[in-house]
Amino acid sequence: MPQGLRGAIFSGLAASALFLGGVSAKAQSVEDFYRGKTISMVVSSSPGGGYDALSRTLARHLGKHIPGNPVVVVYCGLVMRHRLAPVRPPFLIP
Repeated sequence: MPQGLRGAIFSGLAASALFLGGVSAKAQSVEDFYRGKTISMVVSSSPGGGYDALSRTLARHLGKHIPGNPVVVVYCGLVMRHRLAPVRPPFLIP
């Protein structure tokens, strides 16, 4: 590789490193991310059971401990099934 070409490549790399090194991205805080959001908690047991009661108790207090205080909603039983699979698979005939 000729000396002039090597110097030009090095100068170009150095200039781009200085340019890109000066650009910084501001990260979004966790509180800003969760503020106003809803977290869906999916429980595969039937409503009224032990896991349902446990998950609802956990959901009631979980939002207070996450920065931004999001709303935690519990879905279980058939509601969970309809929430996860709202579209009928194409291989089923109505």
